[in-house]
Amino acid sequence: KLADAAIRAPFPGAIKTRNVHPGEYLRVQSPVMVLVRTDRLRARLAVPERWAGWVKDGATVDLHVEAFPGETFQGKISRINPVVAQDSRTFEAEALLVNLDGRLKPGFFLEASIPSEKEEKTIFLPERAINYRYGVYKVFLLNGNRVSERQIRPAGQTEDERGRRFEVAEGLKPGDRVAVAISGDLHEGSVVREQAEGTTPAAK
Repeated sequence: KLADAAIRAPFPGAIKTRNVHPGEYLRVQSPVMVLVRTDRLRARLAVPERWAGWVKDGATVDLHVEAFPGETFQGKISRINPVVAQDSRTFEAEALLVNLDGRLKPGFFLEASIPSEKEEKTIFLPERAINYRYGVYKVFLLNGNRVSERQIRPAGQTEDERGRRFEVAEGLKPGDRVAVAISGDLHEGSVVREQAEGTTPAAK
């Protein structure tokens, strides 16, 4: 009767966790192990709302992971969440990709790009350049040696080796110069002196 006790996986995959060991007694409906399917993976992507017109069901997505620098993996958009998250102003999209060789592991952090013929100048700012208070995002623009407040609307955020950065959807244009206070705080009309990166700035 040992043949009747064989446990067969319902799909090809790998064992993620094993809940029992040889010699243990099993109860009815007790989970024996957790299987994961790795030949086909689902990537969950946080897409800025302003790119909603670019993301289509079935569109090809280029995926990059830190474990394999310089390599590009391709997937296809399989699902698009119709709701935008209010805090990050992003919506979730899912992409399916084939992983027959098993190089990609479930849980990998990845970056995605969607090839498009559209051209757009994207403005990113480091987190320290943005002031957030009472639901309003503001930056300080350089006007000569003084700064002035400007309200902006972020489209999303990303994080890499340079730290967290915000993509700006409204409030700035290419060429605007944004002041960042390394020490102290900036206020409307503050007098500043431009400093090279890596030196101590001065603000009055």
